[in-house]
Amino acid sequence: MTLYKAYLVFKVHDVYGFDYYPVNLSVGLVGTDGSMRTAYLDPEHVLTEQQSTPVEDEMFPKARVDGWLEVELGEFFNEGCVCDGELEMTAIEIDGGNWKGGLIFQGIEIRAVTPNLCDSNLGLDSLSAAESDTAWESLLPCQYQDLVPTLAAFSSKKDIYLSLGGNPVLIEGRRKSFWLEKASGKKCYMLSPKELYIEWVNTPTYWSWVRILEARFERVPKLISVCWFEIRGKISVCMLSPKTHYKAYLVYKARNVYGFEFYPVKLSVGVVGTEGSKRAAYLEPERDRIPIDLQPTPNDVQFPKARVDGWLEVEMGEFFNEGCMNAGELEMSALEIEGGNWKGGLIFQGIEIRAIA
Repeated sequence: MTLYKAYLVFKVHDVYGFDYYPVNLSVGLVGTDGSMRTAYLDPEHVLTEQQSTPVEDEMFPKARVDGWLEVELGEFFNEGCVCDGELEMTAIEIDGGNWKGGLIFQGIEIRAVTPNLCDSNLGLDSLSAAESDTAWESLLPCQYQDLVPTLAAFSSKKDIYLSLGGNPVLIEGRRKSFWLEKASGKKCYMLSPKELYIEWVNTPTYWSWVRILEARFERVPKLISVCWFEIRGKISVCMLSPKTHYKAYLVYKARNVYGFEFYPVKLSVGVVGTEGSKRAAYLEPERDRIPIDLQPTPNDVQFPKARVDGWLEVEMGEFFNEGCMNAGELEMSALEIEGGNWKGGLIFQGIEIRAIA
């Protein structure tokens, strides 16, 4: 999900013949209508009598910091869902029929554009971009309306982006929450406990479903006591943003926790059927309760971190979504079955899958 602009990069050396007619520029997928514009390649172009008023869309070369000149050929938004086709860029001037010369061409540069539309210190040149539906839509993921149909009620793409940026909304029967990483527009999710496999979760002896105000979901499971602790979650890779680095987190609260101080929980993240990333963590936040002979080094095992929303989290692992043809399901797991001791006192909100900017 990236907006690109293409530039013709060149130098002038005794240039002539380019001051009469602008060059026609275009960028687009082969076989489709792309973006089109015009530009004069002579940086010292002077309007002739027949050109007493410049055309609004015509451009002139701009100096680059490397000493070359450039003109923008056009732009292209890569949806990223399917890697197919070729992007073609052209620069043509054949209308005039006059001789021309004096240019040295370095090439065509294709640059990713990442406008910081969330910056409150926008300059005058950026004000129109900040209100443009095209600019804001370039930050929205493809098929976002399929995920959250109610977004159709918003009057602008800017309102949609600001609504989703860091503000989770419940989707798929309230079994997941969805939002966008505010700086990049990448998709993020939290899988609710109803979307997870939790061993014995529907056995009242071991777990109970409770309502707490600070939870995103209507009911969340409270661990009473188990000796076999296992939580697993899956999400289709196609639901994630392409070309994006993700990390998964187990999100929970600790209330009168016991039994987790003896053995770390084994955590993993990876596509089903492949070797994923693995790590371990103590879910007990009180480090001084860990026996000395089991005390890990910081590089071996992690401890929970407090979140701004009042919950705790431990990182389960990471995953880079290539995006082009990457099918299958991403699986996340938390497992502690080696100790055999009874453990309890945790309330689980879910597994959060966050895009890393």
